[in-house]
Amino acid sequence: MAQPYDRLPRKIIVGTSIFPHYGPWEGLGQRLDKLGALIDEQDAAARSRYGRAADLMVFTEHAVTGGSGRTAAEKAHPWQGEIGDFFAAKAREVGSNLCLPLHLEEDRAGGIFTNSAVFLDRQGQQAGIYRKLFPVNGYASIGGNPELLESGITPGLTANVIELDFGRVGSQICWDMMYDDGWRELAEAGAELVVWSTASPRVTAPSAKAARHSYWVVSATPRCNAGIYEPVTGEISARIRPPQMTLVHEIDLSWHYSHWLPTLRDGAALTERFGEAVGHSYRAEEDGGLFWSNDPRRTIGEMFREIGIDPSYNRVAHSRQLRQQVLKNRNQD
Repeated sequence: MAQPYDRLPRKIIVGTSIFPHYGPWEGLGQRLDKLGALIDEQDAAARSRYGRAADLMVFTEHAVTGGSGRTAAEKAHPWQGEIGDFFAAKAREVGSNLCLPLHLEEDRAGGIFTNSAVFLDRQGQQAGIYRKLFPVNGYASIGGNPELLESGITPGLTANVIELDFGRVGSQICWDMMYDDGWRELAEAGAELVVWSTASPRVTAPSAKAARHSYWVVSATPRCNAGIYEPVTGEISARIRPPQMTLVHEIDLSWHYSHWLPTLRDGAALTERFGEAVGHSYRAEEDGGLFWSNDPRRTIGEMFREIGIDPSYNRVAHSRQLRQQVLKNRNQD
């Protein structure tokens, strides 16, 4: 598989939201209406700002079913039927891939209920399901059972990558943030973007995962903020805070990260050569940044090579190799 910098630009529009759905359950019909309105709002914003449909819209943990009961069995709903039909129609209507978190009824007779995110493609077909790997145990101080995972939720088994029409997407849900298992598994499977649907509005945690595993991270939350985080740098590419409740933002999956280099001149060498055909978020105070091509016929890797920089050169790995050789030579003396 080609490195991101050797692939032509892949601009995608991502939509996310702050959705404060906790409180009295208003009924499934009203919940679906609210989520439909959020989809419509993001669709309108994407078309107004970028002239086309969003490529992916994501929502917070429990968005579809949160508040509909106390136990997992009470909150869980089957996908088939009213929920599946509604969102399939919305996906087709707006022409976007959707990520929809809910308490999913998998086998009511067997007591299997999962905290899941269902992905739909633009035709409303299921592209995949992620099941939360690490449900959290209950908080005794608010009536939860500390010996029970989310009032009866069954943990998932794997952090699966989902193939959408623009790239490889993964998902993690809320408490999964406390473990690196799923995040690492997604990186090893080639995820390019990871959705973090969550009840927590944390900022430094998703930033750290994006930096550690070199993929984009998109958070969807019920309060405080929601954002999009850059690979490698972990910097916030875009973020909203109340009263703004929806965000649409364009990113590029074909990027290159560069440390400080004297010939790069903090990105000036590229902008002088290519003008608006190159974009970047270089930060001098961080001695590096993300770069991407705005020329649909040319990769960012080609641009780096044209100014005499090999994007495949890994100074971190090379320095380690040289260190090991020095130590080896000293031990031989």
